Amino acid sequence: MEIIIALSVVATIAILVWLLYFGAKYEKQTCYVPTGEIKFVVAGESCRKVIPNLEGTGYHYDYNKGLIDKGERDSFSPPHNILGVYLVSLLYPLEEIHVYPYEWDKLRKGDPTKGEKDYVIDHHPLEYVNSLYLFYTYPILAEEVELEGNLKINVLVNVTFRMVNPILVVFVFKAKWPRLVNATVKGAIATFGQGKTLDAFRKEDKEGGDSAFSVAVKQINDSTNNMPGIIKNYGVAVHAVDFVSYDLVIGSPEEQKAITALEIARLEADADTERARGITVIGGARANALGARLKIASAHDGGTDVLQQEIFTDGLEKFKGDILSLGGDRMPLAITQPQNKSKTERIQNGTHTES
Repeated sequence: MEIIIALSVVATIAILVWLLYFGAKYEKQTCYVPTGEIKFVVAGESCRKVIPNLEGTGYHYDYNKGLIDKGERDSFSPPHNILGVYLVSLLYPLEEIHVYPYEWDKLRKGDPTKGEKDYVIDHHPLEYVNSLYLFYTYPILAEEVELEGNLKINVLVNVTFRMVNPILVVFVFKAKWPRLVNATVKGAIATFGQGKTLDAFRKEDKEGGDSAFSVAVKQINDSTNNMPGIIKNYGVAVHAVDFVSYDLVIGSPEEQKAITALEIARLEADADTERARGITVIGGARANALGARLKIASAHDGGTDVLQQEIFTDGLEKFKGDILSLGGDRMPLAITQPQNKSKTERIQNGTHTES
């Protein structure tokens, strides 16, 4: 009798170990639920139990307040676990862990050696998964956001969503909810940019959860008089918004010209300032040099003729016209005294005179 009891105890322990670990490995009678994930026990097409592990996330799945459809609320009960192993059902395969198709996008830095841009969005194909994460981060490219003056830009952001109504997310929208929510986020970004100049958009605070940009996007969470929010519509909420970059959209030649003007206006202004400074410096240097040369020439016999010939030769080299009239005698260059004669007298020997 004692042997039978001992064997029974050993057999019971073995069955429990099998249920706890081997069963959890294959998710038959029991399962593991990693932190930050939610699993669902189904019987056919009906969800029988939600198994969340939100330990340390700062969030709690409330079984009695609004997270589950009212008519189904009585069908759910809080999960129990032993050493991190949760009971699925002793009636497998009548009740089992729900598996569903899911797809996602991921943002990564581009590889210049492969001709990629600064950032690349990788699209992952449909894949079957057995849990729902509490948080999902998706890259969203809001294309052709229209600013003031019909100027358009593409805005790239990384948005972290928090699951609020897991039943709605998994059993109603399944793999479709990211596409639906993304469209709403793009609309919020378009509204944020509306009426802003490119310079104003560039300078707008877009970093951090309290930035004007982040607050504008998060407004889609809650319902308004005109439209229900994404929490009510899709069971998810915008948790965080990370601005990544923006690119100008260049379409027609007119748009390209306008964009180019806007982008380089400040650079041109700076360049003009530097050019003006350069001209002033060069002009001053040339004036100083000429003054020095005149002073030296006036101090030596024949210096006037040499300098006059040098200036005349330099003028010939730089002449770009088609007809050059030199006159009978070239105009002398007075150095030691000002030229007080009238213009007619100075050039009376030339081919062109004026009175």
